[in-house]
Amino acid sequence: MKSFPNGFIENETIYRNAWGEHPARIIGIVKNVDFSIAYFESNFEKFKSQVDMLIERIDQTENRGSFLNKAKHLKATLPELKGLGDFQALDHKISDLIELILKTIKGNRTKNTEIKGQLIRQIKAATDLLHWGEATTQILSIQKKWFHTGPAKASKEARLNEEFKNILNSFFDQKKFFYDDKNNLIAFYERKYEALIQEAKKLESLSEDQKLPKLESLKIAWKENGVIKKIKYDQLKKEFDRVNKPIKVDFNLDQVLQLIQKLKTKKEISKSEMIKYRQQLTSFDKNGFNHPKLKLLLTEGNEWLDLSEELLFIEGLCQKKHLKFHEKSMKNQLEIKVQITHKLLKRNQSELKTLEDNSIIFNSKSSAFDEIVAKKIKFQKKKIKIKKKLLLNFDVQKF
Repeated sequence: MKSFPNGFIENETIYRNAWGEHPARIIGIVKNVDFSIAYFESNFEKFKSQVDMLIERIDQTENRGSFLNKAKHLKATLPELKGLGDFQALDHKISDLIELILKTIKGNRTKNTEIKGQLIRQIKAATDLLHWGEATTQILSIQKKWFHTGPAKASKEARLNEEFKNILNSFFDQKKFFYDDKNNLIAFYERKYEALIQEAKKLESLSEDQKLPKLESLKIAWKENGVIKKIKYDQLKKEFDRVNKPIKVDFNLDQVLQLIQKLKTKKEISKSEMIKYRQQLTSFDKNGFNHPKLKLLLTEGNEWLDLSEELLFIEGLCQKKHLKFHEKSMKNQLEIKVQITHKLLKRNQSELKTLEDNSIIFNSKSSAFDEIVAKKIKFQKKKIKIKKKLLLNFDVQKF
């Protein structure tokens, strides 16, 4: 038997020395002693260089946990290595490396637990944002950070992942429901516009007197319908305008003035008359010549119709709320009108304040949305202006 460092040869067979719990092990047949010893020492050095390379890579990265399985594999395969060298020292070296990785993983898991807790708080705050676009941008950014954050403590990892997943799914479910509802609503408005066009086509066979009030009602319904995509709206509006070509009216400025004077002298006016006069003013506006006084006359006429329409509405409320309203004295009737008008004015002012406050709170990046809000505010201010004028008229009647 011939002994040498880390092994021996017996009966032309080369053995590796025992180490730790591992007995001496046959590693090959000897044909040339020096060559065999050099060959198996080289095998050991190659394996050792893998360990050294792994240590170097671990020192150069923060994500040490990703090398744990590699280190464990090296430790498990070391006893089976056909080589000559200090196996015990190399085994200790790999064990120390595994211990370092596990210690790092434990520290990282503690740190990751804190990070994931912060990300959950951030995503909860993002889901409370009013604008879907802004909220989505923030949530996708948080989701990316979550994916790049390693595992948390084993006792908390599953709970944190489940909580984050539930918040994420809930947000995108709500977003989908919102846009589904929005798209359904847009589709409903489109169908309504198309129905109004069909209704307008049916009026073509009617006389002008029959057509005017119905056409005015269709135009009001058109204005009150909801918002759809601009391209589609422009197409439908073009078709609606084509069907409802304005009635050509030949007139001069004196005719407009006569109409306004006629309106101002009327003590009472029915709803059908109001529609007729409104249509006439619209026709003057669409077919009129460019005269500076025309716009003033048309504005005056429309304001008078607005006041008359509001007065009709208020008188209708008076009759509903007070039995035998027309049998009361003129003074009592006026007091009731003033009382109801004040209540309506107060409600309109409250609604205006709410609209203005909301326009600030829900400041949108959508021009279409801002346009809708602006129109509502403008309409609300018009209602307030009309009621204030009515109250002034009522004050004059008291004397």
